[in-house]
Amino acid sequence: MALSYGNGDATIPSIYYAQISLARSRTVSYDLANIGPFDIAGYCMYDVIDLIDKLSIYAPTVYSAVQAEAETFRSTAEKATVHYRTTNAHPNVHGLDAYFPNGLDTDYDRAFDDTRFGRDMYWDEFLHHYIEKSIADDTPPSICINEPQSDSLILHGEHVKIEGTAFDLQGTLITVQISIDGGRWRPVEGLEEWHYILDTSTMEGNHTVSVRSFDGTEYSTPRTLHFTVLKTGMREGAHEGKGSSATMIIIAVALIILAFMLWWKKERVMNYLPKKGAGNNI
Repeated sequence: MALSYGNGDATIPSIYYAQISLARSRTVSYDLANIGPFDIAGYCMYDVIDLIDKLSIYAPTVYSAVQAEAETFRSTAEKATVHYRTTNAHPNVHGLDAYFPNGLDTDYDRAFDDTRFGRDMYWDEFLHHYIEKSIADDTPPSICINEPQSDSLILHGEHVKIEGTAFDLQGTLITVQISIDGGRWRPVEGLEEWHYILDTSTMEGNHTVSVRSFDGTEYSTPRTLHFTVLKTGMREGAHEGKGSSATMIIIAVALIILAFMLWWKKERVMNYLPKKGAGNNI
């Protein structure tokens, strides 16, 4: 969103996207046939953290507009990366790449719009702005649910605190809303940091919560939370059942091992017994 918006009306598209193109051409790609700005192998995947580094070097106008978001993203991405390795051919990789066709010898594949990442995130919209050399007039707000985790088990009658964060690049958030099982949208407490107390005393079974934010122009893509409300005591019973199942498996394995040992011992004894008609050897 920050890359698409730049400095708003103050951004000059021709200069702005020329800088992004230069930075992208200097960013490490994940193939050996990337020569300058050309993707000879057509493998349009570029290291995202290296892209940020190259923006700071080759795209000063762009970086000044997106520096806060870029630094936040870099910190988050580094924390999320479990492990990565560099090679002599790829010394600046950091373990996270993104689809970024250059438009010179590799065109944008519109099938990317229909991927889940394309539908949920703004990266495909940025790529369209990049290709068309256009600046976004506005960007939609976004929202996420932090707690509880999806597919949680909740006891009947509990008051569950659903909480998360919302964001709007232009800082014009007006409201955050929640819908329970497809019902009417209702406001929650807070905006950038929001929460809602859900009373489950009249709920049972599987349920879905959806949340969205609104900036006065657009709604964010809704986020959903799935959970199950159990009758009182069922959670403990479910845990005990899991424990009982594990115990039964252990007992069954032990019995199989014991049966094998008895069979093996019997076979050894039978090998020492005289065969019929073999004479009296003892």
